[in-house]
Amino acid sequence: MGLETWASYSLSDFLLFSDRVYWRMFETYNQALWPAQIGTIGAGLLIIAGLVVQPSPAANRLILLALAAAWAWFAWAFLEARYEPINWAISYVVPLFWLQAALLAGAALRPKPPSLARPRGPAGALVTHIMVFAVCVYPVLSWAGGQGWRSGEVFGLAPDPTAVATLAVTALWPGTGRWLLSIIPLAWCLATGLTLHALGAPHFLAAPVLGLTALSAGVAAARLNHPAA
Repeated sequence: MGLETWASYSLSDFLLFSDRVYWRMFETYNQALWPAQIGTIGAGLLIIAGLVVQPSPAANRLILLALAAAWAWFAWAFLEARYEPINWAISYVVPLFWLQAALLAGAALRPKPPSLARPRGPAGALVTHIMVFAVCVYPVLSWAGGQGWRSGEVFGLAPDPTAVATLAVTALWPGTGRWLLSIIPLAWCLATGLTLHALGAPHFLAAPVLGLTALSAGVAAARLNHPAA
């Protein structure tokens, strides 16, 4: 197969499912879990409050454990049960989600309590706004794109908004540990952006742009509290 033949393909030609199948997956997933969405959005708001109000070691542990539980849930209840049946390539992603859950849980349970920086200054304000967007606004993006509100991606139940929020949280951890915790969420944000672009979703840049911005702003905010971070 020549280069001209390969150049004639677009991203959508490599998808194993249609946009209708993709958004229907989220619709049936949300219907099966209702009203859990109310609880996960509430949990997201508590995480934001725990970061904005003076963080404590106990609160930081709970935040990381909550995110670990979410990533474990995605691996089992979303990727394996919902996404893999329409996209065999997801079988290679499932172990990475389990790994991310283990990394977050390990960070939460390490002997030295995790020290997440309080989001201060312009960078901290940006991190907080991105967190609020991921929790409160992200669920309506699919509706705004014409897919219907039942297909909304909800924090704690869908990977995209939770990956964005995870990057905002892990970036606030001073030191090199933040990068280890950020690799998988960032990779997912970039991959889902490509998928949504191929599906023609107007918000395909949301996860990549918000994820990268959250990571950058979080690092800047952490350095306000810990200059050597």
